[in-house]
Amino acid sequence: MVLPSDLGESDSQEDERCNSKQKKTKGPSLYEILGITKDASDDDIKRAYRKLALRYHPDKNLENDP
Repeated sequence: MVLPSDLGESDSQEDERCNSKQKKTKGPSLYEILGITKDASDDDIKRAYRKLALRYHPDKNLENDP
């Protein structure tokens, strides 16, 4: 496995490279999908994720079977 440090990149260069990739994505943000704000607590994020996971879980959501 090649690490950024093996390529001679500093942490700030790696962060900038990763951030630029994130900015190019289109569509709703993960926060919007979960229905939470960007300043949500870790517990709020977990709660929203679990709620959404249950909503779409095939064993829990039998109404939308093909």
